[in-house]
Amino acid sequence: MTDLFVTGITGLVGRAVAAELDARDASARALVRAPAVSPGGAEPRALPPPAIEAVPGDLERPDGLDSRLAGTRTVLHLAAATGPADPGRQRRVNVEGTRKLLAACARAGVPRFIYVSSIAATFDRLDRYPYGASKREAERLVAESGLDYAIVRPTVVLGPGSPILNRFRQLAALPLPVLPGRGAARIQPIAAWDLARCLLDLASEAELGGRAIEIGGGEVVTLAEFLGRVRQALGRRAGTPIRIPIEPLRAALAVVGALTRGKAPVSAAQLAMFEQDGVAAEHPFVAARAAGFSGLDETLTR
Repeated sequence: MTDLFVTGITGLVGRAVAAELDARDASARALVRAPAVSPGGAEPRALPPPAIEAVPGDLERPDGLDSRLAGTRTVLHLAAATGPADPGRQRRVNVEGTRKLLAACARAGVPRFIYVSSIAATFDRLDRYPYGASKREAERLVAESGLDYAIVRPTVVLGPGSPILNRFRQLAALPLPVLPGRGAARIQPIAAWDLARCLLDLASEAELGGRAIEIGGGEVVTLAEFLGRVRQALGRRAGTPIRIPIEPLRAALAVVGALTRGKAPVSAAQLAMFEQDGVAAEHPFVAARAAGFSGLDETLTR
């Protein structure tokens, strides 16, 4: 798969894509920021394996990207500003970065584009969730690009270093489990390695066909149930979580976010996932592969 160009290869899903490429004895080129540091600058990010040709670059400064895309048939766009990143950066990376990458693809003659969005792009009240709003706007850019495209909306992605899983582990490690909101919102977690297989299968298809595909794992659980399963994976009793009302918590996190200049571990906007279902709509592409997905408990303990 030497005609594949990947962004975001050092992220959670990108690392799983790199491992899957290695398992398939396939190769690709990948855009890698230099120096390779984690988003928070806390520790070096893992560089891609030798089978992946690391191409230095940055979506926020895309000079020279046209030449780096030469010979590419399919771009797999994973890179994104997620989590508690400030809305300005989310827009610069998720919207403007995607716009610049699409323009570079058009100039370089790249015919196909797979955009990995988020189930958050389908949420209501995106005025309160800038990340989801940025993903929805980027989807529109992809759909209007004139390229043969597919939009993939993963649900909650679990795997080594998963920010969402790490936050739930922190909540689950408390003597008494604590959960924002009622805990009734439903999620459909998927393992990063299962998502990676789906993405590379999609990249191998003859035509992308302008599809939007929502991909979730094989089990739908409420957030309260998920927290209990995480506690059990940590060797604790599931227990009944203490529920913290959303609106006072949102107000408190907004203050903390302002005081820390957006460096709080959770932002007020991220509370959207505790209020809305993140469940994938059925799609034949996913149904054909779902039997091979890892179970939730297996994923949590792997």
